[in-house]
Amino acid sequence: MSAGLETLIVDSYARLCAARLDPRAHGQAGQDIQPLWNEVEALGLPGLLTDYDGELERPEPTALAIAQATGYHCVPLPVVENMLARALLRQAGLEAPAGMLALGIVRDAELVETAGQAPLLQGHATVPWARHASHLVLAVQARQDEHVLLLAANAPGLAIEHGHNLAHEPRDRLRFERVPCLAQAALADCVEATSLETARYRAALMTGAAESALDMTVAYVNARSQFGKPLGKFQAVQQSLAVFAGEVTSALSACSLAFATSAPDWRTIAIAKMRADVAASVGCNAAHQAHGAIGVTAEYPLHLRTRRLWSWRTEDGSGASWARRLGRDFIARGADALWPAVTGLR
Repeated sequence: MSAGLETLIVDSYARLCAARLDPRAHGQAGQDIQPLWNEVEALGLPGLLTDYDGELERPEPTALAIAQATGYHCVPLPVVENMLARALLRQAGLEAPAGMLALGIVRDAELVETAGQAPLLQGHATVPWARHASHLVLAVQARQDEHVLLLAANAPGLAIEHGHNLAHEPRDRLRFERVPCLAQAALADCVEATSLETARYRAALMTGAAESALDMTVAYVNARSQFGKPLGKFQAVQQSLAVFAGEVTSALSACSLAFATSAPDWRTIAIAKMRADVAASVGCNAAHQAHGAIGVTAEYPLHLRTRRLWSWRTEDGSGASWARRLGRDFIARGADALWPAVTGLR
């Protein structure tokens, strides 16, 4: 039953994306996203990590497939963010409100206690998709304590300055001036756990987008001819795309390892983000080189993939930053423990 339900969820989402996201008419993420969001919500995807207890043996493999499909189809919605926001609220023992949520991390914040009322939040953060959300779910570090907070997006004292990444996805800058919380709960290590989860799912989004760019490029070189034969028949093009395909396969494998456990393991997440980073770097170069001039035009949909990949490489930790963290960990273990540490990641 679990495998059948997983297939049903993933296939339904793929059909929705194929029907509603014509790549040649794909708008920017700043458009009216509510109609499409309503359809995604009707599939039950925002509650994938929280609402399928007893029906899915483990929701993580299904969530991985949904994240990769979101990247593959360049879905201009916070699908992953909403799954993670609802999971964080449940972990904190808080009830999730209806509607679209935005998930963020606030460091070095201040919680002002008030008599008989929820605390007031002081601080600032960059929160993806905040302008579209009805509520904000925040993992907050205030002095030595960590909390999960639920805020209304129109709460007094909350200022939202619109921003975006290279792919024009909303990356809004928020300032909190004594903003009242709707609900709050202390939850140790929630900031680190949320950081790991967003990095894990960012890698999944990247592998989906990289695979999409690869499929688009293969189709293009097989359809486009030069000197009397398809571009795909030239050895240099074949070699370039073979390297691209190898990096995508490596990234997909690393992502599967990162999602092998329910609780995030920072070492496997580091590897997944590193491999996704390399696939993005190699893949974007190969895809644009194969497409030539058409690949940089706004009308051609390749940029929907490559702009996301360029943006996502630096979000939730770059591959280089994760490599440094992993390298320091291996060095601290000592030479005798290095090989067991590497093989233990399988």
